[in-house]
Amino acid sequence: MADLPASILHLHVSDIEGEEQGQFRHRVLNAIALLEGDAAFAPAHRSWRSPDAVSCALAADLLVVHGLAGTETEALIRHRRGDGKVTLYEIADELTAPRSWSRLNPGKPNALTVGRQLFHASLCDGVQFSSAWLADRYAELNERRAVLGNIVAFPVEMPAKPAGFVFGWAGTRSHKEDLRAILPEIEEFCRRHADAVFALMGDEELQGVFTGLAPGQRRFRPFGSYEDYRQFLRSLHVCLVPLLDGGFNRGRSDVKVVEAAAEGAAVIAQEAIAFAACGDAVLSFRTGPEMLAHLESLYQDRRALEDAAQAGCAILSERKGEAAVRAAHRAWYSGWKVAAGGPLREPPPEARALAGRLDDAMRAARTGETESALAAAQALIERDPSYVQARWLAAQLLADDGRTGDALDCGAPLAACPVFGPSWKTVGERLTMGPASEGAEGPAHPFQPFALAAELKRSREEGDIETADRLRRRLSLFLGDAAAN
Repeated sequence: MADLPASILHLHVSDIEGEEQGQFRHRVLNAIALLEGDAAFAPAHRSWRSPDAVSCALAADLLVVHGLAGTETEALIRHRRGDGKVTLYEIADELTAPRSWSRLNPGKPNALTVGRQLFHASLCDGVQFSSAWLADRYAELNERRAVLGNIVAFPVEMPAKPAGFVFGWAGTRSHKEDLRAILPEIEEFCRRHADAVFALMGDEELQGVFTGLAPGQRRFRPFGSYEDYRQFLRSLHVCLVPLLDGGFNRGRSDVKVVEAAAEGAAVIAQEAIAFAACGDAVLSFRTGPEMLAHLESLYQDRRALEDAAQAGCAILSERKGEAAVRAAHRAWYSGWKVAAGGPLREPPPEARALAGRLDDAMRAARTGETESALAAAQALIERDPSYVQARWLAAQLLADDGRTGDALDCGAPLAACPVFGPSWKTVGERLTMGPASEGAEGPAHPFQPFALAAELKRSREEGDIETADRLRRRLSLFLGDAAAN
């Protein structure tokens, strides 16, 4: 009898579409596709909103948690540990940096949320990262960690390029300031060369940055699918990759450089922490004038342009191509001792639609539309009484509205759930016995910001410099260096 494969489940917040789909594709969908043909593994993914997510997360031989911060996540990790199952946590972005461009969650992330993410990562058996900088920054979280690169498919042959000189960029609104910083050089280059065309694929907001270019020298394309994005890169002779230092940019991966090189574009990339491993595969610049000089050189010498594109594709194909990335992923997952139980069951046909409805209900609850959120959650429960995520939302909304009896009735079935049961127990006790007395909730977790700040102050007062320095470093992970000092 053939050995069964080990199931690997990637558990994430939701099936992300639109402008932010790149991260979901690279860190979830592509990571699954990379191991689908491997007899040792049976990879799958679930949105945490999916009705079968809890049962699958408990059953998976190896679970990868992508950034979840709810209190139920702790119970999930602890229950799996009690069952002897391996749980890994993934950090694929700088957790603490402001996200001013985000339409869903603009501004600086909530310190308590980040604290829980760090806590969950520290509870897991290991932590995986998308970049070396992130792995170094969050090294204190876990002794067992790995950097897993993004998977980028390289063509067998270099894509053919049309005549002319098309240079450009594609991406999300999170790069708006990076683009704005090189705008003068882009405009200058187009003034020098009337036959040069700047192409951009992205949100309409980004297109507004380049309206100063002559109509015949600008080519705009709205954000589309990942396949559309790769096709757009194929149309470029030169891809510009600006990346200002600091904040969110420090935690980025080098995937944009790799994708451009894979599509046969000569890459001119800003010197940045994220691109350190690309080195000799790209033309690098520190300032706008340096970028302009590279552009001018490639424009004037077609052979140099072709050589730069071919070298970048060849070097990064070997260094960052599918074979190298698959080997790293396989080595990381193979290093965990798991009892291989075979593939997880397929999700029910309506799972994605139901997860979308719950996601909408949770968004409505966050924006104060509590009645519509409650109605949506109750409709999901009526359809499937075992839908514990919907029941948890409805019970909380009822409790917050002062409808104690209804909340207790709604939440009662949660007591039997090993994931939501502990959180419901806390809520239920508060509803029946009133607020807990001070300190009754037990010790704060080791990444709780208020507890860290109090311990840091005490250590400094006692002159314990070593402990104070360790606590300051831990606090700075999510409050920043200035706030932690």
